[in-house]
Amino acid sequence: MTSEEKSPKSQTPPLSPIHAWHYDMLLDQDRNNFYERIIRENCRDKIVLEIGAGSGLMSVLAIRHGAKQVICCEKNPMLAMAAEVLINRMGLKDRITLIKQYSTEIPTEQIPKVDIVLHELFASDPFAEDVIHSLRDAKRFMKPDAIFLPEGIQIVYQAVHGHGLRQELKFAGIELKEMTQLLGQVYPALRNNQNPGFPNKTYYLPKVSMESLIKNSYDYLETNPDLIGVDAIELTYKIYQGDVEMQAAPFGLLADNRHWSTLFFYKTNLKTDKVQFSLEDEIKLLVN
Repeated sequence: MTSEEKSPKSQTPPLSPIHAWHYDMLLDQDRNNFYERIIRENCRDKIVLEIGAGSGLMSVLAIRHGAKQVICCEKNPMLAMAAEVLINRMGLKDRITLIKQYSTEIPTEQIPKVDIVLHELFASDPFAEDVIHSLRDAKRFMKPDAIFLPEGIQIVYQAVHGHGLRQELKFAGIELKEMTQLLGQVYPALRNNQNPGFPNKTYYLPKVSMESLIKNSYDYLETNPDLIGVDAIELTYKIYQGDVEMQAAPFGLLADNRHWSTLFFYKTNLKTDKVQFSLEDEIKLLVN
């Protein structure tokens, strides 16, 4: 008996987590409607590569809206199994090829050149799921005139003026004054709008295409006089394809069934009107 035969671990694939946010993601009608629309408007008669297939929904939608062929990849074995069952149940296994690997692991010659790279690799931080690296690598599968779908993102933010929490934070006689002050500036339920009775103003950074991101990463200096005296900024982003766009998360309190949430960045210099947006290792948004 070989060592492989003796060890049950060598024959059993490791367990893979299925995160609870998949439920909210699949219930997110704004997200689903956005993706169905851009798929319907772009995928007819095209060869499509979907990166990060998850449930397989987007690949099925691509075929439904006229794609010639879809290749999708999903590394997580539990998600891949669910996608495979869906594809078979819909009678599409001859038109959708599921590859149970990361796209970065697929040999270039394994799949035909594609017209569209369909992706939904976005987290609350739009760069956190290694979207830049994954799409940069996907260029080797693309025809010269192929496109990314969606084509780009746009960072948007609101200014936050903080104030104290309703209840001071303390435990066992230890007062957490520093955390009380900090959380009072970013806790969504206690937002203090600049103009009471009116929503905060939303500021929009320039749109940036995925093609630009894979070439130049992301680095932008925002100058805005409304930032003077502001305690923090609340940030999210829009995904766009042409004039079709979707905001990832609502500002303020979280909406039901939205798997993305806004990010808060504390301003250490209240007097400055400048904020630098950049990336750390191309997978983490930095604001300072």
